[in-house]
Amino acid sequence: MSAPARIHTSASQRGNAGPLVASGNAHRPANRFRQTRPPDALNPAIALEQAIAETRSRQALFMVMANRARAIAGGRQVFVFAGSHAPRIVAVSGLPDVNRRSPLVQDFERLIAVLMSAGELGSPRRFALGAASTGVAPTLQTYPFANLLWTPIEGEDGKPAAGVLYANIERWSGPQVDFLTSAASAYRDRLRALSLPEKGALRMPKFAWRANRRKTVAIAALSIAIGLCAPTTMTVSAPFKVVSQNHLIVSAPVEGVIEAVLVKPGDAVVAGQTLARFADTARRNEVAIAQREVDLSQAVFRRASQLSFEDDEGRRQLAPTLADVAIKRARLLLAQEQSLRATVTAETSGIAIFSDEKSLTGRPFSIGERILDIADPGRIEFEIALDIGDSIALEKGAPVRLFPDSSPLRSYEARLTQLSYEAEPDAYGGLSYRLVAMPKGGTHPALKLGTSGTAKIYGRTVPLAFYLFRRPVTAVRQWLGV
Repeated sequence: MSAPARIHTSASQRGNAGPLVASGNAHRPANRFRQTRPPDALNPAIALEQAIAETRSRQALFMVMANRARAIAGGRQVFVFAGSHAPRIVAVSGLPDVNRRSPLVQDFERLIAVLMSAGELGSPRRFALGAASTGVAPTLQTYPFANLLWTPIEGEDGKPAAGVLYANIERWSGPQVDFLTSAASAYRDRLRALSLPEKGALRMPKFAWRANRRKTVAIAALSIAIGLCAPTTMTVSAPFKVVSQNHLIVSAPVEGVIEAVLVKPGDAVVAGQTLARFADTARRNEVAIAQREVDLSQAVFRRASQLSFEDDEGRRQLAPTLADVAIKRARLLLAQEQSLRATVTAETSGIAIFSDEKSLTGRPFSIGERILDIADPGRIEFEIALDIGDSIALEKGAPVRLFPDSSPLRSYEARLTQLSYEAEPDAYGGLSYRLVAMPKGGTHPALKLGTSGTAKIYGRTVPLAFYLFRRPVTAVRQWLGV
């Protein structure tokens, strides 16, 4: 450690007092000063030394650097800098904290950083600011305390590791510079002392440190192993949609083109209500043709009946003409029935579920092809699409928590009632398992048909290690093919 630094005061400040000693190990004034009076009453320099020696942290020392020397040597404002590569203001005289958003603080930090990188702050330096200063921020050009004094504080490598910037209205005199330079040496020694172990502290032997390190590593490894064995519940999230438990599929009763759709998606319908109508021009023509054929066959039958009284030929034609009448009537009934089936009606009450009426109008349908659904809104269930990559071991009755998109601050409970054993293509373009969950505690009016969201499914209890490393292990096995 360097020799103790002496703070020299000017003639007007010294009086009869001797030199002031401020070192890293000093915690009281030199023995030559008798404590018959408080230090402040003996000499301000002694009070500064006492304040430096009593600091127990770097920040406390920074506050002493910013306030106590200014009261002795004069000056209007003091800035304490720390750091060699990017010096930052750590204390300002008269302020408990440094406002890092202050333009003055930011401008001074930039100015000192530029000068320090240029190597111009390795020794005490006086300089002045003003309107004529070039390359300086406008805040510093109008700064009222234009006369500045920089006193560096050397680090272990001999380069400035910190420094104090004093600002004053008048030019700094020689005695003031000497006193503040000596104070910087005392600050240096105290900063080095604060970085050393306290007196009486025993350094741990190297072998003991290694043993302690091995013990710490062993304890940490054991704690991690115990934590990885902790039981946790497997969970997986998947999208869900609210559907009806009871829904009727309305299919095309005849082959043809839909002429008009008389309901809109989501409309409530009642039994017997007309839903859609097929184009029936051809069927009306078929009914008219079948009616004419029936009339013609009946006329032939009547003529055969009259001839049957006169000759044998008429009696032989009677049975064929009667059979032809029956055939023509059956064809007429079929044509009439198909004409009536061209109008699609609802067989039960509920909500009409389909995408858009425009997508149905003018589209050709085959017999039995799905047109729309009629769902019962009073009995709902949740259809969950579990991606094949997120599949976990699930059982019927597993708890499910639902988070609908329409009400993100609420959740609902349900239970799994159905699990598909084979993955199928889903609406998202991937393969997924179809799961069905029933609401717990009855129906929920807020969950309407078509509501979607995210379902969190709870599986079995497994160790935490299995929960965390299940996916990585699966990926590695697939990559290695084992």
